[in-house]
Amino acid sequence: MIAGPLKGTTIPLTNVETIVGCDPDNTVAINDPFVSRRHCSIRYSGGLVHLSGLDSLNRTFVNGELVREKQLKHGDRIKIGASQFILLVHDEATDSAVPLSDTFLGELITG
Repeated sequence: MIAGPLKGTTIPLTNVETIVGCDPDNTVAINDPFVSRRHCSIRYSGGLVHLSGLDSLNRTFVNGELVREKQLKHGDRIKIGASQFILLVHDEATDSAVPLSDTFLGELITG
């Protein structure tokens, strides 16, 4: 997590499905008024990571683009509410470094 209430937190995606939202029963619970109870789902299967919006009234963005469904790749930036996180699929030592900041193309992303 690089922005929002959980900034600085690393969340390993160890389950096949990770639910993100403000409900405390979610795998990733974010206390943010712009995050829905069950905001989005991140699924890992067959070496692929897939994000699905869960019919949230609020929006989900990947790399600045509004999405409902998206196959994710290493370094993608996911933004929901005031929170932003970067998906790291593999060790940075084997690839070019992904900037771990709350900027996107030189601009601050806000909620």
